[in-house]
Amino acid sequence: VNRRKGIVNEEIPLWNMLILRWQVVIVYFYGAVAKFQGDWLLGEPLRHWMGQKPPETLRPPISFFPEILQQEWFIWALSYGGFFFDLVVGFLLLHRKSFWPAAGAAVLFHITNNSLFKIGFFPVIGISLLAVFFQPHWPRPFFRQIARLFRRRDNDQNSGNEKASESPRNRRRTKKLAPMAPIWVTSFILCYFAIQI
Repeated sequence: VNRRKGIVNEEIPLWNMLILRWQVVIVYFYGAVAKFQGDWLLGEPLRHWMGQKPPETLRPPISFFPEILQQEWFIWALSYGGFFFDLVVGFLLLHRKSFWPAAGAAVLFHITNNSLFKIGFFPVIGISLLAVFFQPHWPRPFFRQIARLFRRRDNDQNSGNEKASESPRNRRRTKKLAPMAPIWVTSFILCYFAIQI
């Protein structure tokens, strides 16, 4: 923001978004790495956990049909489904064409986790982190719709502003990302992710 000239830069560096997105990808991918071992691929310890789980500890939607926990196909679906989900979902979230199916699978995955296990805020955090994969301009139309619902805007004053914000020129500008980072920033990011990996 250049306050003296009254100019507001609506662009952000691309690496700012990528560092957040790749951090999430690493977490998911290493979930698959942790599952890539003999016990998990043979259905353990899920088979043991499901066999000892009291029905009263379940949450919706699994609590509506607790008998599914004893089904062998369900154990295999959880084992291999969880492994392949962790392996690919982060990469699918990075691409615009596969984002929505991957986001839907992520929501289902976290809801299932929340139904079966007491793992605190992880499901809520996992679903919330999907926001970093949205297109950069997404908060603008979202909050504009919220404001319309609650009628917090002054209709006369904002009618012109609304038209301006909806114009194709402004829409392109808010979606635009700034160029990639300089070489020293790129080097720092690569070192950071090498440590993370």
